[in-house]
Amino acid sequence: MLLSIENILIFCLACALAASIGTSNISVAMSPSYSARVMRRKYLIILGSAAIFLGAYFLGSNVLKTISKGIVSEGTFDTKINAFTFYINSILFLILANSLHVPISTTEIVVLSVVGIGIYEKSLNTEKFLQIVIWWITTPFVIFVIAYLFEKLIYLKIVDLLSKIRENTKIVFIIKTFTVGMGVYFSFSAGTNNAANSFGIVSAYKITGIKESLFFAGLFMALGGLIFSKNIIKTVGTKITNLGLLRAAFLQFVEGTFLIIASILGIPVSINQTITSGMMGIEFARKGKKAIENKFIITIILFWTIVPALSVLTSLSIRKILESFKSFFT
Repeated sequence: MLLSIENILIFCLACALAASIGTSNISVAMSPSYSARVMRRKYLIILGSAAIFLGAYFLGSNVLKTISKGIVSEGTFDTKINAFTFYINSILFLILANSLHVPISTTEIVVLSVVGIGIYEKSLNTEKFLQIVIWWITTPFVIFVIAYLFEKLIYLKIVDLLSKIRENTKIVFIIKTFTVGMGVYFSFSAGTNNAANSFGIVSAYKITGIKESLFFAGLFMALGGLIFSKNIIKTVGTKITNLGLLRAAFLQFVEGTFLIIASILGIPVSINQTITSGMMGIEFARKGKKAIENKFIITIILFWTIVPALSVLTSLSIRKILESFKSFFT
């Protein structure tokens, strides 16, 4: 890695982004186990952190290649101005998401920041981008349907069966083990798909190679979880308790499987959207049309519609503004 002020700054921004993503992913992944008091919180966080690192390092390369040189032509991010445009735009939207407490997709922000730069540089790979968009549309829909059918056709039957054998300590142990296992599985899958969000541009800018980028992405995602998810896991755990332990574990299995398939194919997919779609599917199965009255769900759908277009526009705008300061980036 060539040490310069610009490279160090880009690397630090990537590390901060990775830590933020890791904190969110591990909190969501391990909350069902925490809410069920399966084991102590610190051990759950350690398991989730280890899994997210392994997922990033061993299965994150295909998505990283897509972010760094699949959506746009290779060499687009050889310039500092494009790298800084990417991180400024991504971080602005992360701040917006945290301020409004709405699950805006980090993956969509990252991809569309790259798209905006690709449009400006006339280096956008339209075919690859359309392939990703198709995944973005179909994945939430499919997970919604699976969750809806699970709630309508399967959930109560499983609960009824378990209620008859709940005194069996082996069954209780199996359920708790399954819950922890799904949390670890989901953490691993999150690592495979989300590592590229933070370090894809670092690799494209050739600050570090692919393997080194995946190592640092996984490391700082894990560190983010270890340091910052302790309190967040409590908050998320409350929501998971309302959802129910069995539902949460099932959704983690379904969503984790989709993420791993997407990662193998090199498709960056939104974790927030997969989680929210699953929860919405269960909500619709339980409440029917009344679920539409939930203002938070309406807000989420609205943001899913507006944010993608807005992200491309802001990326283009930031790139044009920075062009005025081009001498600073040369």
